[in-house]
Amino acid sequence: MANVNYVIVGAEVDEAKQYVRPDGTVTATSGPGHVPLNVEFIGALMVKLSQLGQAAVPAADLARYEAQVKNALRVKALGGPGSPQLTPVEEQAILDKTTVSIEFESRSKTPGATDQNKRILVVPSDDTLKLKEAELLAENGGAGFDPPLSYDLDRKLMLASLAGTIVEIFDAFAPQPALTPEVKAAFKAHVAAEIKRRTTVLDGAGAPADSVLNQIMNSPVRAFHRSVGIYATNMCR
Repeated sequence: MANVNYVIVGAEVDEAKQYVRPDGTVTATSGPGHVPLNVEFIGALMVKLSQLGQAAVPAADLARYEAQVKNALRVKALGGPGSPQLTPVEEQAILDKTTVSIEFESRSKTPGATDQNKRILVVPSDDTLKLKEAELLAENGGAGFDPPLSYDLDRKLMLASLAGTIVEIFDAFAPQPALTPEVKAAFKAHVAAEIKRRTTVLDGAGAPADSVLNQIMNSPVRAFHRSVGIYATNMCR
């Protein structure tokens, strides 16, 4: 295998290659009641386990969840075009030798006393963070920070969430004499339509695609599960 820098991350919501059957077993075939194994699955599982607590999760169940999460992971080479890449066979070989461990943070509450908390800091392996830091250092500085998000859907979600703020900024410009109510209304309509266009995944004909990406754009709970799954697998580096 070539000397390739890579990260192991959760599969995007439209990249699932494995599915969980209703009985909890994993299959490579989609079917009725089958749940795709991806970052959304990982996030939803974390929410569930957080609600249950460690004491309510038997060892056999935990082992099954760890196996499911392993099948929701993907290997991604670091670096842009021209950088060394991994073949699908090499990526699978890395995953085959990957171990997934689910650990629980804890909080013990004692009436009238200070809570006792356990927090687990997960440190990424190799030079994962160093490489991203070097990339950012090589860029020209400036106000603001563009988060190194790994999925295009993150940018669409961010833009959609800022739609109201963008219109408010424009409204603050309203006192200008040359800005008639008609022009203002037309511009606000244009901004709303343009944000909608830029935050919708389109099919080949230019119409909204029947895509899980569009489903998550309009489901705050699913977007939350996806975000939890991304952070759980250290995707935002």
